Amino acid sequence: MTDSRPIAEVCHKGKLWSLIPGGTDAGSNFGGPHRDHVESSVDLEAAIIHHIATINLPKFGVGNPRFGFSVPLFYGVCHEGCTIEYRKTATAAVEITSLDPAEADDAYPYHGYPAVIPYFELGIGETQDITPSDLEDRLANTGWSIRDDCFYVIVMQHPAVGHCLFEPGSDVEIVFEYDPVAGTVRATNQCS
Repeated sequence: MTDSRPIAEVCHKGKLWSLIPGGTDAGSNFGGPHRDHVESSVDLEAAIIHHIATINLPKFGVGNPRFGFSVPLFYGVCHEGCTIEYRKTATAAVEITSLDPAEADDAYPYHGYPAVIPYFELGIGETQDITPSDLEDRLANTGWSIRDDCFYVIVMQHPAVGHCLFEPGSDVEIVFEYDPVAGTVRATNQCS
């Protein structure tokens, strides 16, 4: 399946790439099981952590031999209002350092939410320039100060993948910030 509507946007160093389901030119993927080793310094007994995507960093001018050339994007979709932080500890290993709320809700975002999100390879739709102020406006609902040295990924609802990230019709997005020098990731959600 190829659909020209983006399922994610990647922002780094003044560029914004739209990622679309289908195609392989991004070398990235949405959903599916994760392949990374996951450890945690927080109790995950009542947690449900979803693999949202894996991004091929060199395609977007990022990478660090210490942490590898891809970054998995994890998020607690079933944790209403989730914020999560983790760090890469090796090329294929992460440690979750913060998760709030710590407990998943059986009914959020809806009953029967899948443990694994459907898998799609991602292609690049279009590339455009984005100014720091436009990026700040785009991510204004996160409450974050946007950093020039970080890599941002915004994942949104997409009707063609046969799965709702949140409630049907919701305009909620998941926003990830990756610091390629420190190997740290933080994620939250925002209304678009």
